[in-house]
Amino acid sequence: MPPTQGEKKPSLNTALESVLFDVCILSLILVDGCFTIMSLIATSRNALGGDFFLIEGIVTICIFWFEAFLKMYCYGVKGYFTTMFPWNLLDFVVCVLSTAALVLEFFVQDVGGTAGVVTLLRLLRLLRFLRVINKVRAITTKKRGFDVGIPAARCIEIVQKVKKHWGKIPKDVLRHLEESELVTKEDLDYVITQIRDKTLYKLVFDKSDMGDEEMQAYLSATVDVVVEEKADKKQQEVAKKEADKKSGVTAASAETRWTYSHLLDGVSVNVDALEEFMTTTNQWDFDVFKCHDLSGGNELALLGFHCFMHFDLCNKMGISQEMLRNFLMRIQKGYKPNPYHNKTHAADVLQGTFFMITACGLEENFTDLEIFSLLLSAIVHDYEHPGVNNGFLVNTDDVLALRYNDKAVLEMHHIAAAFLLMKEDPELNLLHKMDKEQYKLLRSMMIDMVLGTEMAAHFEVVALFKSKLVDQGLDMSKPDDKKLVMKMLLHVADVSNPARNVEIAGKWTDNVMAEFYMQGDMERERSLKISPFMDRDTTS
Repeated sequence: MPPTQGEKKPSLNTALESVLFDVCILSLILVDGCFTIMSLIATSRNALGGDFFLIEGIVTICIFWFEAFLKMYCYGVKGYFTTMFPWNLLDFVVCVLSTAALVLEFFVQDVGGTAGVVTLLRLLRLLRFLRVINKVRAITTKKRGFDVGIPAARCIEIVQKVKKHWGKIPKDVLRHLEESELVTKEDLDYVITQIRDKTLYKLVFDKSDMGDEEMQAYLSATVDVVVEEKADKKQQEVAKKEADKKSGVTAASAETRWTYSHLLDGVSVNVDALEEFMTTTNQWDFDVFKCHDLSGGNELALLGFHCFMHFDLCNKMGISQEMLRNFLMRIQKGYKPNPYHNKTHAADVLQGTFFMITACGLEENFTDLEIFSLLLSAIVHDYEHPGVNNGFLVNTDDVLALRYNDKAVLEMHHIAAAFLLMKEDPELNLLHKMDKEQYKLLRSMMIDMVLGTEMAAHFEVVALFKSKLVDQGLDMSKPDDKKLVMKMLLHVADVSNPARNVEIAGKWTDNVMAEFYMQGDMERERSLKISPFMDRDTTS
């Protein structure tokens, strides 16, 4: 769905995409078809039917045009034709041809045309039945979807209903509740916050009750605690400013920027064509497969370098461009030649992350360190992926499953292997300029984001994100909300290829099915139950 126009008109957008709307249009098409058949019978008996069938046709085609214009209004003209291509284009062509036939029919009847000519023109109305294909496809597709949720979201919804009707409670009862301190509106807010932030089972201490600094440090290091500090607003503002300062890294001296020819030294590339192509990185329909071809198979290194240069991260993070190049080339080499989980997919996710940061206005909400962690997470998020899923590794007692105790096996390995690579080779350590606090913060963010790409966590992450939006919205000044947005951003980029244009999405579909079938073949060879969608003999 086009992201810009539709977002501005959510209610109308929802109505147009509802099954009920499609059913109504489908019913209208079928009724119009009945009238068309009746008109053909009338003309075969030399009874042209007067103006009735002509008026019915005009009313129907006006409704069809009204539907088309509403969708253009919601999605934009370009969005209307590119969304669900080529079905909307087919609808539009049918509307144009039907309108032309009606105009000719009116003209023929007005000048007293023969029944044969009128019959031919009315036969053209049957073109509208082509719209049945689109509507049936749309309805069956929507029915295959399903809503998911988590109990936490339902709990929040219940408490919000109580809050909404709080003012309807009789005043004497309300006064009794508040005076007896049984429950207040602030208590309901507190309940919502604890459910939303997943802190129900964490220990809570007021900082003033935690004893000396050594005790505070011990508790923070050994127990998952929530520290509440009674500080005035001025103190909180000062603390926030200090934290913001610490999120940056001292810049290194500026270096002369490399050209793409230096980055891809030893690779035969058309630098002019490559530089022109890289101006499209800020577009959603960026063609990562073309990037692969133009860069000589170095699309991940190229996009990584481009993104770092765009945000000037080499200078801000104290990284030499030689080190960045070596790191990107080494990470790119670590991606195996799988049909889907390969360096091209990593580059695609990186570009999607870059697009959402820049085009969706998120850049101003993130610090340099946070942007650095987002891009770096996208680069390494499937590092050393073996081309099979977590279930296969667990079912075959793979060494990775044993190492990570069957929990988020691949995601654990991706992030662990990336950090281990930087730790073991000083020439690849992009984090060498960071102090302990910065490193700890970066590591925490990256682990959270990469583990969030596990599909087993998809519904929980989405439900939590939705519950935040339904409740009080997202506050980017709150660390937890910002971390959730970052996790969601990388996850969206990771699964976004079906939302690209049809040609690119089709290539990704072929690639992922090829990888699925490879795993299915390995499961068949091992006499394991073949995973859903991975049996090449039965999956359609």
